[in-house]
Amino acid sequence: MRFFRYFALIVFYLDLPVPIYWFILHPFTNFWRRNIRAAFWFAGLTAWTACAIFVTVFRHLLLAENVPSLPIAFAASVLIVADFILLFFSGKYLGGKKLVGHAELSCKSDLTTNGLYKYVRHPRYTGMISALAGACLIAQTRLAWIVAAVWLLCVLLSILLEEREMRRRFGPAYEEYSHATPRFLPRF
Repeated sequence: MRFFRYFALIVFYLDLPVPIYWFILHPFTNFWRRNIRAAFWFAGLTAWTACAIFVTVFRHLLLAENVPSLPIAFAASVLIVADFILLFFSGKYLGGKKLVGHAELSCKSDLTTNGLYKYVRHPRYTGMISALAGACLIAQTRLAWIVAAVWLLCVLLSILLEEREMRRRFGPAYEEYSHATPRFLPRF
């Protein structure tokens, strides 16, 4: 059952840095366009190092001593696995460079509206939100839920910055796409 605790820690290590990464890139795209490689190194190292330190130092407060019940652990695992599936398909339709923000900095890309992006504008964020909820179910601590709530606010702000950039780059095409396609969950 300790496996589930490690599963939750992996999610914290991988997903918590994402909004920090984007906060470094999105507001300063004009600055970073002059040296794209430095942008990725700086943003990546800063975000993942800061969060790795945070998660490592506070891991005992993030994770409860007791392990979750099997049904909760199973449900949490499904939420976490959904993140990996959505990451895979997001990468498939966007490509690795677009997934990490190369398109924002190079301004060399088309608007992706096929695959998962036909149904939701941000499948990658949907997956991360799902995974963080799953990690919190496993963690079973108030601190994990507080961190997740702050993280979610940061993600929503990051999305607003990203969508502002998309509107600037793609104009009416993105406006039309955003009106027709929901952010996180598909319409049925």
